[in-house]
Amino acid sequence: MKTLGYAVLAVAALFTLVFVRALMPTTTFAALAIGAWLLLPHLLLGIALRFLAKDAKSTRAYLAVAIAAATGGVAFLTYVIFLRPDPQGAIAVVFTPLYQMAGALVLLGICRRLFN
Repeated sequence: MKTLGYAVLAVAALFTLVFVRALMPTTTFAALAIGAWLLLPHLLLGIALRFLAKDAKSTRAYLAVAIAAATGGVAFLTYVIFLRPDPQGAIAVVFTPLYQMAGALVLLGICRRLFN
């Protein structure tokens, strides 16, 4: 089951890198900084899935949270960058990892209650 979570996180990370490319940063440092910032939730969710999901119940909870947060982040970035680009979109892109982690924390509490 964890393999599915890792696969979803990896695909979401690849899409995130495509979004960094679409943003066209002007310097290499800017590209690396934006990429690292946008990949941070995927990394943290992968670490949580690896080290905190000990039994089947917690694995299901962390798997659901990882899938929801990763797909939600990709969907939000798709909307902000490609579907509805505007001048305030840059602010939304910068806050996306914060939205993902806040959503993941809320979903984790809900999922842990549902799966226990």
